[in-house]
Amino acid sequence: MVGSEAALLMLATVSANILRTLNILTILFILIGCSWSEKTTNTQNVSPGVKTDTNFQKANFKDREGLRQGRWTSKNKQNEIEIKTYKNDTLDGYCSIGNYSWRHEGFYRNGKLDGIQRTYAGKNVVTIGFYKDGKKIWFTTFDESLIPIKGFSIQEDTTIFVVAPFPSGQKWYEGEFISKKDKGKTYPFFETIPIGQHKIYFTNGKLKGIVNYSKKTIAEYDSFGKQIYNTIFSDVETHGHPVPTDYYQ
Repeated sequence: MVGSEAALLMLATVSANILRTLNILTILFILIGCSWSEKTTNTQNVSPGVKTDTNFQKANFKDREGLRQGRWTSKNKQNEIEIKTYKNDTLDGYCSIGNYSWRHEGFYRNGKLDGIQRTYAGKNVVTIGFYKDGKKIWFTTFDESLIPIKGFSIQEDTTIFVVAPFPSGQKWYEGEFISKKDKGKTYPFFETIPIGQHKIYFTNGKLKGIVNYSKKTIAEYDSFGKQIYNTIFSDVETHGHPVPTDYYQ
C-alpha cells in the first residue's frame, strides 16, 4: 500500500512538471507569434518601392538630380551669414541674411518674396514690410506709438487696408491708406495718406489706441482696456504723440 502511494505521488509530480513546461512553451509561442505579427504589420505599412531619404533633412543637401533641397547656410563676401530654403533648386520658404549687428529675414514662395519681411538691429525690429508674389505692397518703420513717426509707404496708386503684425506674430496695427502718385515729381513719388479709423494693439491683444483720421481724434487705453483719454489731434499736450500738421490743420 505504501509503495502504491509513493508511485501515485511520483506520477502526480511528473504530471505537474509536464503541465508547467507546456504552459511555458505556450507562452513563448504566443510571444514569438506576436513579435512576428508586429514585424509583418510594420513591413506591410511601408509602401513597396518607397525609400525614406534621411539626407533630405541635412543642411546644404542636393538630391540625386543635383537640385538644392531644404535649408542652405553659407557666408557671403561681406562675411554675412545667409540662410536660404530651397524646393527643387528654387527659393521657397524662410530666408535671412545678416551679421552680429543686423539681420533681414523673410519668406519666398516659388522664387519670389512673399509675406512679411523684417529687418532687425540686434534683437529689435527696425522695419517691417509685406510682399505679394515678389511685389512690395507696404512698408513701415516699426514704431509702437499710436501714430507711427515715419508712417506707412505704399508705392502705387491704390487704396489698401493694412494689417501689420508684431515680431511675434500678433496683430499690431490695422487701418486703411490711400496712396497717390505726385505727378509733379520727375522721379516717381507716392504720398501715402491714412484715412478713416486706425487701431493699434498691445501684444496681449488688447486695444491700445484708436486714431480717427477723418474726425482727427485720438484715444488711448491701458493694457487692461481702460480708456486713458480721448482728444483731438491738436491737443498734443494730452496725447503726447507727434502728429503731422497736415492731419489737423
